[in-house]
Amino acid sequence: MDNDLTPKILQRAYEIWESEGRPHGRDQAHWLLAEAEIANGDRQPAAEPSKPKRKPRSGNPRSR
Repeated sequence: MDNDLTPKILQRAYEIWESEGRPHGRDQAHWLLAEAEIANGDRQPAAEPSKPKRKPRSGNPRSR
């Protein structure tokens, strides 16, 4: 990757890190993802893993 893109990659990697809740130990994954996004010319996460959605709690039928 070209050195003049380093600040853009750094900023995008930071945004990805924050969006994932600032996890420890994922810096290389965030950097590579940011690098790929910028190389492809897009800012949308292409390969970022999606978080599983929680099912809404249903009311307890016995509490009526």
